[in-house]
Amino acid sequence: MDFFKSYRACVRGKVTSFKLDDPDLSEVAREDALKSARAYFRLAHSYVPALPRPAVILFAGVTGTGKSTAAADLARRWSIAYISSDETRKMLAGIDPREHRYEPFMQGIYSSSFSNLTYRAMNEDAKKHLLKGESVILDGTFRRAEERAKAVELARESEAEVWIVECVLPEAEAQRRLERRTEEGFTVSDGRWPLYHQQLSQWDQVGEVPRERHLILDTSNCEEETIRSLLQALYESILLGNPPHSSR
Repeated sequence: MDFFKSYRACVRGKVTSFKLDDPDLSEVAREDALKSARAYFRLAHSYVPALPRPAVILFAGVTGTGKSTAAADLARRWSIAYISSDETRKMLAGIDPREHRYEPFMQGIYSSSFSNLTYRAMNEDAKKHLLKGESVILDGTFRRAEERAKAVELARESEAEVWIVECVLPEAEAQRRLERRTEEGFTVSDGRWPLYHQQLSQWDQVGEVPRERHLILDTSNCEEETIRSLLQALYESILLGNPPHSSR
């Protein structure tokens, strides 16, 4: 029934969209037709389950690659629990999430020991959601293979699906975004341009999941195009029905 309801809503949305080609349509009528068509397509989408079963979607990438923006957007669209390393780290440190701590690379609250504590707390939080049958998004740099492997192991123990979304961005654009972010200071993240190459030099290649479950997301386009690419890649992977824990 869900298929037929989705199909019917798509047909209604398409037919309503035909009105937009009418050159004699008033602006008010055009806006009404556009709203109606969008409502039909949203209705069609609502009949499609985002995920076939609980899942862990891990967003990874060096600072400035747009992983938090994409991760938070997906979490809102699919109503999935969102766990941020930036917020978790500062909660553990007892500081306000908006307070910036521009520590040197791998020092202070960004030391290896504190990062281990942060990722462990994220996994513990994720486990609570998985035990309730809920999916979860983990958002962090995850530059070390062992950090990612522990999250993958958590998914395996919970019999959940798992994807690693590796966010990438041309260096020049990453620099522009990071310098702008540092100047404006409007995010929770303390990432900045001087850390970019330091993180990149210690990046472990992703190999903890099958290739079909390792999605490379280029975030150089606008946010809408980025999330469109991500959704397409995720849906294609879901439709392929690949076993989530097969060997590479």
